[in-house]
Amino acid sequence: LEPYFKDLIETKTNKKILQYPFMRISYTDALDKYGSDKPDVRFGLKLTNLEVPMKKGSMEVLKSLESVKGLVLNITLTRKEQDELIEKVKQQGAKGLLVIPMIDGVFQGSLAKFFDESVQKEVVELLNGNEYEINGEQTLLCIAGPKKETDKQMGWLRLYLRDTYKLVDSNV
Repeated sequence: LEPYFKDLIETKTNKKILQYPFMRISYTDALDKYGSDKPDVRFGLKLTNLEVPMKKGSMEVLKSLESVKGLVLNITLTRKEQDELIEKVKQQGAKGLLVIPMIDGVFQGSLAKFFDESVQKEVVELLNGNEYEINGEQTLLCIAGPKKETDKQMGWLRLYLRDTYKLVDSNV
């Protein structure tokens, strides 16, 4: 069936298949890495479980929550963009969104004071191990809460960022 589908897409549309044979991913991995059981794998922004290091920080609200997931944008968001993103995430049922600017893996901004150097290094190691390249100016976005809800909200955020920042080539 895969060869037929590949041929159909490539001959009847202007789109190209990025990966063949098609990737197989378990339901659990799809939810954990993409926040959806039907993930869009044409772009990065894989979700990273940051529960362990983030709970070591001094932000008390994170310590009682079941799950902390994050992803990294390779841009720095303006204050207006941050505020708009926080409101959009709240509309999806999240209590909030941690927006942490980073320069070469070092947390910046008002939230940096809650995470000492060892916590920041552990976060960066986890992100680097999940196909991110942490360098330059980037933004770490995190949602915390019950695991099922956090996965769903992060999945929505991932797709919203895909559309907002045009992270997918329309020919793929």
